[in-house]
Amino acid sequence: MTRIIDKSLLFKAFAFLAVLFATAFFSSHSAEAAVTVTAATGGTNISADKAANAVSPAWTTLGNIVIAEGLSADFAKATGQTLILTIPSNWSFNAGVGSVTYASGSNITAASISITSTTATISFDTGGTNKLDTLTISGLQVRSNNGALLPNSGNILRTSANPGTAVINGITNDVTNFGSLSQVVGVKNKLAFTTQPSSTATLNTDFSIKPVITLQDQFGNTITSDNSSTITRTAVLSTQTCGGTAGSGTLSSTPANGAAVVAGVMTYTAMQYSYGESIKICAVSSGVTSALSNVITVSNPVPTTTSISPSSKTVGDAQFTLTVNGTNFISGSVVQFAGSSRTTTYISSTQLTATIPATDLTTAGTFNITVFNSTPGGGTSNAQVLTVSAAVDTTPPTVTAFSIPSTSSSLTVSITTFTATDNVGVTGYLLTETSSTPLSSDSGWS
Repeated sequence: MTRIIDKSLLFKAFAFLAVLFATAFFSSHSAEAAVTVTAATGGTNISADKAANAVSPAWTTLGNIVIAEGLSADFAKATGQTLILTIPSNWSFNAGVGSVTYASGSNITAASISITSTTATISFDTGGTNKLDTLTISGLQVRSNNGALLPNSGNILRTSANPGTAVINGITNDVTNFGSLSQVVGVKNKLAFTTQPSSTATLNTDFSIKPVITLQDQFGNTITSDNSSTITRTAVLSTQTCGGTAGSGTLSSTPANGAAVVAGVMTYTAMQYSYGESIKICAVSSGVTSALSNVITVSNPVPTTTSISPSSKTVGDAQFTLTVNGTNFISGSVVQFAGSSRTTTYISSTQLTATIPATDLTTAGTFNITVFNSTPGGGTSNAQVLTVSAAVDTTPPTVTAFSIPSTSSSLTVSITTFTATDNVGVTGYLLTETSSTPLSSDSGWS
């Protein structure tokens, strides 16, 4: 039996299969294809010294942003399309600076760019037979609005809030990155007391709050990469600034003067001052602005006494040196004799000597010996007693003249106009009739 095949039906079947295959092929490739976005480079680790509020602000030019089709239909065909790129918050574009180009002989027939401080709007037309297109955005300039914000990082994005009208396969709003931006600390510029020292302190006693000094850029960001800059600190009087009149004492610390910062920070673990007065601390480092602390009032301690040597003298003794032992003595401590200051020599914080003149030893009695420390702080110590004893008179008196009656009927004879030398402490006299002048060694004399 001969079979007759309808060629028209066969042709239709082949045509259907061809259309089905083509549809499946292009649909699958279209779903897989997408534009490739090459993000701009050069926007990360921009120095804070270039920020808009810096002393010398500057723009940074980014590398090219390239949008390349994977398939020729990734850019939808339309005229007047817009792609809007938005810069992250706290960043700005240099308005009006930048350009856009496209590959000639492609579907893109025209393109232009408009740049404000916050957006870059790319307008373009596409048409004709589908071909692979490349859109290149060049010369965008950026800078941070605030150098104090670190790291102030973000990406240039096509946002869902303001995407433009273009339909581009492979660009996801709020996700696709067109360029990363970030800011880093600027160069070292100044020192700052990030922790102030105690407002009050006691002489030769560790400050209750030790200062912390930080090496910073112009915005106060810490230069954490610096481990070599050294800091010299000095004490100046509270009325002065750095370079003014120095204090009278010595400022000592741990770490020592001239030590290097660690990650841009100098943290003092001990600090004291050796003189009672109001001071400020000046911190200096090469090539940067110095820093001056708040006022520190360093008070003198109240002294105490434990003993004196000698502790006794006799009326009429000559000038002598008195040694006073105790605690909290300072270079300005003054020994007082019965409340009056005497010339004092500082030996140590536990010993003083004072010159006691002979004029302090003319009267027998007990006299308080104290030590006085001046303000700020300071005060008068407890007392030690110096005993001044009366002198023992060993010199015999000498009678120089007297008068008696020429006759007397009584054993009691009145003596008049009696005078004698060295008669201190004499309570009576024994008269003996003799033709010669009596001697003090004669019997009966006293």
